[in-house]
Amino acid sequence: MKNVIFFTLLILLPSLCWSTWIWSPEVGWINSKYDPQGTASSLYEQAQKMMEQKEYGQAAQIFQNITKMYPNSSQSKNSLYLAAKCRFYAEDYYASYLLYEEYISLYPDTENLQEILEKEYEIGAILIRSNAKSSSILSFSSSATLGVEILEKLLQNAPYLKFADDARLTIANYYYKELEYKLAQENYEKLIQEYPKSEWVSFAHYQISACHLKQFQSIDYDSKPLVSAKEKLTEYLEKFPQGQQSQVAQEKKKEVIELLAQKELAVAKFYHNKGEKIATILYLAYIMKKFEGTQTAQQAKLMMSQIQGKENP
Repeated sequence: MKNVIFFTLLILLPSLCWSTWIWSPEVGWINSKYDPQGTASSLYEQAQKMMEQKEYGQAAQIFQNITKMYPNSSQSKNSLYLAAKCRFYAEDYYASYLLYEEYISLYPDTENLQEILEKEYEIGAILIRSNAKSSSILSFSSSATLGVEILEKLLQNAPYLKFADDARLTIANYYYKELEYKLAQENYEKLIQEYPKSEWVSFAHYQISACHLKQFQSIDYDSKPLVSAKEKLTEYLEKFPQGQQSQVAQEKKKEVIELLAQKELAVAKFYHNKGEKIATILYLAYIMKKFEGTQTAQQAKLMMSQIQGKENP
């Protein structure tokens, strides 16, 4: 029995001795049993020096080590905050965001909350607008997708921040650029509804019309996107006659009206090819009246005169 106890102690003794030793790639093995507060302080000073020397990646790692190895130390809270800042400076944006989120979760009453939320907005915008490098981005998630997720969560948790309308606009513009016009339209509409006093309201109104127009394929397809685009362009010009996009909106409205007229002319030609003269004349007359002043109305007038000329040689 004594031999069993002896050999058991021999096995367990090394693990008991080593349980207080912690490995850090920056400083090697550290025995946390002896003056853990002093060790945390020395690591904190080392990280600060690296931060001053702009060695942000290494500084961030040491700050994170402090939070893991000495969570109860007086340096732990600020180390987590500084780790997030260093990750941002190192352009490891998503890792920075995760650390900021951890900080908010642990210290929800922090006086740095406003600053952190602003930084999270900046991170989201950077990830959306650029191919930002980040070792934390999973292979199946693009930086832009992560950026959208960050801004959506930010708007959900803090919808009344001063830059909230900018965040919604950034998301809308992203979807528009990615040819996701329905999603872009939804986000422009949210911007108008949720932030009616935003400086971007005028632009959002115009972009909604652009989204409708982008969904129109050709005169052989459904004209609903064209009709909606015309309505939204009219609404924009009525609400913002001096808006930045007013001149472009007027030109686009003329284009849309011309396309709608062409759609009707295609129907008239269809009936004409089938030999249905009455239906053809009715459509041509409608085009000449409804779309007066357009090039298509002139084409309809010419076609009408040709039909009537054949009737009265």
